[in-house]
Amino acid sequence: MASLTQSQLFWSLCLSIVCLSICCVEPAFGNEADSLINDVYGTKLKKARATSTGDDDIKLAGEMVGQAERTADLTPTLRVALYAHAFDLASPHPGGMATALKALVKLNKLAPDRRAEWNAKELEMLRLQYLRAKGVARSIAAEHYLDQLIRNARNFAAKRQIAELDDARRRAAPVVRDVPQNQRAGYTEKIKAINDWRRVLQRRKTLEERLAKKPDDGIAADELVKLLIVEFEDSTKAKEIVPACKDAALKANATLAAMDAAELSADQSFDLANWYIQLGRAAQGHSSTWMRRKALAYFERALAKQSLEAKKKFKATVTRDELAKALKNEPFVQSPWNATTDSSPPNRAAVPVGNLRPGLIVHQYARISTQKGNSGFIHPDKLGQPIGQPKTIGNVRNWHYDAGKNAVASGYLLLPVAGRYKFNSNNFYDRNALFINDKRVCGYRDGEGKQVAVMLPKGLVRISSVGYVDGRGSVQVRWRPPGQEGMGPIPSEMLFHKTP
Repeated sequence: MASLTQSQLFWSLCLSIVCLSICCVEPAFGNEADSLINDVYGTKLKKARATSTGDDDIKLAGEMVGQAERTADLTPTLRVALYAHAFDLASPHPGGMATALKALVKLNKLAPDRRAEWNAKELEMLRLQYLRAKGVARSIAAEHYLDQLIRNARNFAAKRQIAELDDARRRAAPVVRDVPQNQRAGYTEKIKAINDWRRVLQRRKTLEERLAKKPDDGIAADELVKLLIVEFEDSTKAKEIVPACKDAALKANATLAAMDAAELSADQSFDLANWYIQLGRAAQGHSSTWMRRKALAYFERALAKQSLEAKKKFKATVTRDELAKALKNEPFVQSPWNATTDSSPPNRAAVPVGNLRPGLIVHQYARISTQKGNSGFIHPDKLGQPIGQPKTIGNVRNWHYDAGKNAVASGYLLLPVAGRYKFNSNNFYDRNALFINDKRVCGYRDGEGKQVAVMLPKGLVRISSVGYVDGRGSVQVRWRPPGQEGMGPIPSEMLFHKTP
């Protein structure tokens, strides 16, 4: 009978929360919500806290998670409060990690604006479990704690938070001794990478401060431009510093690097490719790999123009093939400057070589009888046989086709990092669609300003931009990759297609 009374009380309290939300009086987590939870679970909470073992805490945490999952009519505030209480109960105990992590996953989905808070809670849980564990369990706990510290360090590097990056490094360094012997070398390298990130960030800060005090400091400007291009992969920001540069060749190449690759001539692409090779030779690690990949992409573009003189064409072909061979089995390391809290673990990414060439291929298709007015959507697989000759486009910022036909611009998009990408596709009357890895991301007439976020892996993904009849013959595609502020055009050097 007592359990029935408690159940009735819980539902009564849930109803009162719903009424409060209807009256626009959303209870603040920590006040009404906590009070209601204490009313429902107060006796059990006191009993669990009074015991010396953690079994009661873990059991009650599981009940709270289950209640939050099963009860459909809870307000987001009360649901968050339940998961947060469950985490606090389970996290101090080694046996409660699974329940605590489950609660954290829910909290991140329900209240993403408080992700920093949930991340801090998880880190503290992992730290305590590491300190309390012994023997083999300590080694496992050390790995979990280190992995989280390193993920945090990447995010601090992306946000240029030097003090926080330092703190993550100081915490991580002594933990390495407790991981299994065969894992120590790998973690030592990761700690070394964190030191490198800090060094690069500090150098950038120093150079920016020098230029702020003395805007015509050409030496500082030269070094900062190279740093931004090689280490931060940010040619757009580097272009802002170019006017202050002293080195004329650096000025010219950095200006070209910031341009849309599709707008460059064959000779400009060739010169830029050779410049990236020089930068790659002077760089180390990931930065060297990135510079050589850029060189490969620009050699491909230079050759695709088919207007290089014979001598340059021969050199570009030989150097391109050498780069492709060298990079074929070289892993693509995620840049810390583009890290996100949503990013998935690093994977090996493909390098555009072999039968991949720059740009997307456009095929056009005849109007289908069912396409009238706003009922023009047809899946690309059902458009029938293409008509006319296909053409290549260098970018999708505003690509064109015959307004009386359907058209598909397809190929591959090279993603530098795994993470959360936003896309927008638009044209006249919004008669278009965008597919990534064969899944519709932006739908037909889904709203001209609609932005859709998707999680994508590093490397090559399939992309198809579709323009339909009566769409005035053009489509504009924009994106927002991890680390970028606001929507913008997809860089031309990220688009490829297969040759027969």
